[in-house]
Amino acid sequence: MNRLVDQSDEVLVVRIISGEHELYREIVLRYEQKLARYVATIIGKSHDTDDIVQTVFIKTYTNIRSFDPKLKFSSWIYRIAHNESVNHVKSGVISKIQVFGEWFDFGKNDDTEEQLDREIIKKQLDSCLESLDMKYREPLLLYYYEDKSYEEISDILRLPVRAVGVRIHRAKEMIRRHCYGKITR
Repeated sequence: MNRLVDQSDEVLVVRIISGEHELYREIVLRYEQKLARYVATIIGKSHDTDDIVQTVFIKTYTNIRSFDPKLKFSSWIYRIAHNESVNHVKSGVISKIQVFGEWFDFGKNDDTEEQLDREIIKKQLDSCLESLDMKYREPLLLYYYEDKSYEEISDILRLPVRAVGVRIHRAKEMIRRHCYGKITR
């Protein structure tokens, strides 16, 4: 049985290029939520997120023949999402960039007061992350929040792998140095 869920993105793309255009729906299903979350980390929680993600899928489909199946499809589509998001920010449509902080795992607890404290800490972390320059925030979020490897981040951001590591390290240091004392315990 040739189940779609068992096929890699790259195999699906080859099949789409070969004429099985209906399989693109599977690509959309696999990436819709991930890309929306990623775009939102760059542009902030905005009603424009869905429009940008839709544009990413249109551009991906339109240019799918230019994808090299020997490479990783996720890096390619994330790069398109990155470009669309950055262009959106540069266009001045939004002036404030907001960041998710969900990748800081506080665990679950039924105690309402502790949960409230955790929400306050989460908001403070969001604010701290928001204060980071985009060049440090983005690789950090891709690594921790999107579970991307340094190599994938390198492909997405078009940086050498070593630069990715340096930026992630510096971002963590900036958070420790500038925000550690501000985060309530």
